[in-house]
Amino acid sequence: MMDLDSILREVGQFGRYQIFVFTLLFFSIVYTTFFSLTFVFTASDLQYRCLVPQCESANDTKYNSPWVNRSIPYENGNVAKCLRYAPISGHENDTSCSDEDFNPNVTEKCSNYVFATQENSIAREFGLLCEENKWKLAAVGTINNIGQFIGMTIIGILSDKFGRKSALIAAMMLSGAMGILRSFAPSYIWFMTFELLDAIIASGTYSACFIIAMEITGPDKRVFGGAFTACCYSFGEILMAVVAMYVQDWRWYLRVLYAPGFLFIFYIWLVPESIRWLLANKKYDKACTLIKRISHVNKKPLSPETKKMLKALKSSENEITKELDVSSSGGSNDEKVTPLRSVLRSKIMLFRIFICSFCWATNAFVYYGLALNSVAINGDKYVNFILAALSEIPAYVLSALVLGRLGRRVTQSGSLAVSGLALLTFCFIPKGMKTLTLLLYLLGKSSITMSFTVLYVLASEMFPTNARHSLMGTCSMIARVGSMTAPLMPLLQAYVNPVLVYASTALTAAVMVLFLPETQGTDLPDNVEQAERIGSRASVTDSNADVKKSNGEPTKC
Repeated sequence: MMDLDSILREVGQFGRYQIFVFTLLFFSIVYTTFFSLTFVFTASDLQYRCLVPQCESANDTKYNSPWVNRSIPYENGNVAKCLRYAPISGHENDTSCSDEDFNPNVTEKCSNYVFATQENSIAREFGLLCEENKWKLAAVGTINNIGQFIGMTIIGILSDKFGRKSALIAAMMLSGAMGILRSFAPSYIWFMTFELLDAIIASGTYSACFIIAMEITGPDKRVFGGAFTACCYSFGEILMAVVAMYVQDWRWYLRVLYAPGFLFIFYIWLVPESIRWLLANKKYDKACTLIKRISHVNKKPLSPETKKMLKALKSSENEITKELDVSSSGGSNDEKVTPLRSVLRSKIMLFRIFICSFCWATNAFVYYGLALNSVAINGDKYVNFILAALSEIPAYVLSALVLGRLGRRVTQSGSLAVSGLALLTFCFIPKGMKTLTLLLYLLGKSSITMSFTVLYVLASEMFPTNARHSLMGTCSMIARVGSMTAPLMPLLQAYVNPVLVYASTALTAAVMVLFLPETQGTDLPDNVEQAERIGSRASVTDSNADVKKSNGEPTKC
């Protein structure tokens, strides 16, 4: 039986060729942040106040005028957005702007506004101002998550059937089209329509990039690959904020971000298809050519045994199908035709999918819940967004350092437990201890960020090649339930502390993870039977044998 992980050890687990591929994936991962987070700026609420005709004209306004205090009330320490003091009877047309012109005991709504900056979001352009329209701005994020919920499994199925590369390139280019079309939306309804379509189309692009990275990387370098892809996502968040800082019109903002998406057509010739997908789908000629290319670029010559095996793959496909059936390794005929049906027939795999889905939903629930329920930070919103993205990078780096020493399962459970315990302690700390509460919050946030990174690595190593993207897409789809539920948690504030719910959910997931197998040091499974054996003694013995072969003996087929 051909062992691809042994061949990757032979030709280089992370050599020049993998560096080239990861460089290309860097740009695609950065691009995947746009569909899921641009609404933070395109649908952002703005700072504005009522236009006061007694003190200013529509053509000559200044947000922080000295007379604002006597003409507009304050709400929570800020100038009211949609209320002004009513003019005293007889002074409606007075332009002296004196104290005698306004009644501080009576307020009224206004229909004309003065904005603090030139920033133009859909709130300003489509008139989505004041409290009665806030739900329309919040609905943009909700519709985005609904789109991701719909699309996660779809792109996973397409990826497993037509290839990681094909699904990724098609999704990114179509996402680019949706982004450009959204920038020309004539109304709120059309904007929401293209927001939904973009989320459906692009929802699985990050997992596609992640799987391509994992499937071309040797076993000992997958932890680094996982941390690298996560850091790329943070860089995408930073880029979004920097562009928003200088391009403050939402239409041009979308065009600047999405226009480069059409350049991904060149990835047809630059990005390789996953070797594992090629082998699992019996495209042996392309798989052999790619293996030889990696060997050449990495300057790692193939052993005579491997050369003989590759020659046999290319020249006698029928014979190799019997002797070196990589995609099934002796599996049933049903699995060759319908991998997902084989997964659904496996009680072991269904149990693991259930736990993985719960953990994925927990991560999304806690991560987005903490973001939405944290105390608002004063200051520049662009700088704050950048700092929030930067704060995640240490968690990614720490996961890369810890995963190789403690293993996937312990690190996953530990990060969830630390997050849960930090948040649980947070609930019982007196409000006056601001420094301690902030530290506990940041610890909980960093730990759940680390958990997200580990979960991607664990899932990619636990699910079989012929259904990997479909299953990861299913888990990620269920995670949308968590991200959609998080914004509703403040409604429970009168009955229970939302942070207490986050803590208990994280601790529950930490215990459930312990029922998953340890995947460290195991080869990526190509089918359900191999996936079921992960965690068994036989699997560990086989992996250790492969390591010994890679250290001193030629790879045998």
